[in-house]
Amino acid sequence: MVIVIDGLIFTLQATGGISRIFQELIPRICDASPDMRVELVLRERARQALPQHPRLRQHLATLPGWLYPAPLRRYLGGFINDYRQRFQLRAASAGIWHASYFTLPRWWRGPVVVTVADLIHEFYPELFSGWAARLLRRRRRKCIRRADAVICISETTRLDVIRCFDVPAARTHTVLLAYGQAFHPLPPGEPRAGAVGDWEYILYVGPRAHYKNFAELLGAYAAWERRHEVKLVAVGPPWTPAETQAIEDDGLSGRVQLLDGVDDDTLCSLYNGARAFVYPSLYEGFGIPLLEAMACGCPVVASRIPSSVEVAGEAPWYFTAGQPGELVAALDAAMGRDPARLQAGLDRARQFSWDGAAAGTLAVYRELSGTKGI
Repeated sequence: MVIVIDGLIFTLQATGGISRIFQELIPRICDASPDMRVELVLRERARQALPQHPRLRQHLATLPGWLYPAPLRRYLGGFINDYRQRFQLRAASAGIWHASYFTLPRWWRGPVVVTVADLIHEFYPELFSGWAARLLRRRRRKCIRRADAVICISETTRLDVIRCFDVPAARTHTVLLAYGQAFHPLPPGEPRAGAVGDWEYILYVGPRAHYKNFAELLGAYAAWERRHEVKLVAVGPPWTPAETQAIEDDGLSGRVQLLDGVDDDTLCSLYNGARAFVYPSLYEGFGIPLLEAMACGCPVVASRIPSSVEVAGEAPWYFTAGQPGELVAALDAAMGRDPARLQAGLDRARQFSWDGAAAGTLAVYRELSGTKGI
């Protein structure tokens, strides 16, 4: 069986996100299925290291920019690359196409699988305006409706896909994600991440776009009586001007700290040292940081949204998004570090594995190859 995976996501992301799914899955799928060959196709050079395996072949189906001027690349590049791609993969055209980011080659006539992480663009269209966002929504709809199998990273996302795109439930599959091996409880007395000094702190991890609801966390922290003894540490991109102004206006300068470019080992140390990890999102497709925090034995405070409950169960201290008083109360409760809650989080995290995700993805391939006679 031949699986052709479109590697577009590796050219769009330098790290994390959807690309991490394929980084983790591709080598495991190859290991679990000796009869399988994977072809990874890219139209541009990747922005990150690509997965490696003896049965994985990489194709860069693009032309050097000097062969045709920039104005022509916009109009002709897609057609030229399609023909190059078709020529390179002519022996694999009887296999399965797996779209990492909603691509459908004009020439592909075989079965199609697509992975859907979330429907943020559909649920929050006001946050993604302009022609590029409209194009992505059209491409996503077309790809999902054309796909023979839609892999969703949570049951929450699967139900959203069925509702939003009117896809038959039989064509949808839930394959849950996992967390990296770097995340685990550290021995007592292990040195904590030096970047935070000796302060006690609560931790936020990830981007801070509107639906991530970081602004509510910042406001609740400003109203929290314990803010003078417990810092707020955010791991993610640099502050926006609006965030910098809000921190100054709330009198939080010196109490809110930003860390950028943090690797997994440092992040593990940060989870282990935090008094609580806070996940205030309004919407998520899954929520890997929840698993990372629980796997490190860190108390979790989270907004009660369907995906977080699906992933974390009742291990977190939940609050209702839009109710900062509930968030403050949850922070106070989490400070107690209830041992039963922490053990529940550890037990819950152990239920998720990338090997299991690879097995689920492979099962979708095999089911599709059987029904399509591949």
